[in-house]
Amino acid sequence: MKFLLTILCTAVGFSGGEVTNLFAIGLLAGYCYATIFNLPLIIFVSIGYVLMFSISARLMIVPIILAYEVFGWQLAMLIIIPSVLIKILNRKYSIY
Repeated sequence: MKFLLTILCTAVGFSGGEVTNLFAIGLLAGYCYATIFNLPLIIFVSIGYVLMFSISARLMIVPIILAYEVFGWQLAMLIIIPSVLIKILNRKYSIY
């Protein structure tokens, strides 16, 4: 079923596969910031993972839910303010 739906979506014009790349870029950005500024590695890698998706898709609530689902409620609380700021500041650009 997944194979057929993938063929259908590709035939319609959806390229797909961009979300995994965004997560990898966010992880790398979080790692770079954490090592350069000597910050807690796990926290900043997790924040980069979630916020890169938030920035590129112009989402506010989904990254908070994603952070809660993957990393727990403590990190989800850290994601609320940056997600709101991203939604306010990035009004124009999205990958979708």
